[in-house]
Amino acid sequence: MWKWVSPSVLAIILLWGLIQQLIETPEYSTIIGPKPYPGWAMLIGWGLILSSVLIIPIVAIYHRDTITFSPSAFCRDLSWAAIKRELVSPAKEPIPPVDTATGAAPGEAEA
Repeated sequence: MWKWVSPSVLAIILLWGLIQQLIETPEYSTIIGPKPYPGWAMLIGWGLILSSVLIIPIVAIYHRDTITFSPSAFCRDLSWAAIKRELVSPAKEPIPPVDTATGAAPGEAEA
């Protein structure tokens, strides 16, 4: 279900922003009064948005035949013990407290 819901919601949000911008041109305020953003600035903005958003479906379409994902296989291969070993670091020496007045650790000679 989420395979279709999430992309659909994101596409609706993107289209809504585009339609909203076409209906009402964004403006910035100046001393004289509000001025609309220039067309080249709008193109750069939408170019940046589309370059980061459209890469996802492009890569998904390109790799649709090579990537297989099975949630059951993923859960079967998932070992929480292995993940916990990676996340929990071994015991280290405690960090000595720093004197806030001098910025030196206890036992350090002041220069």
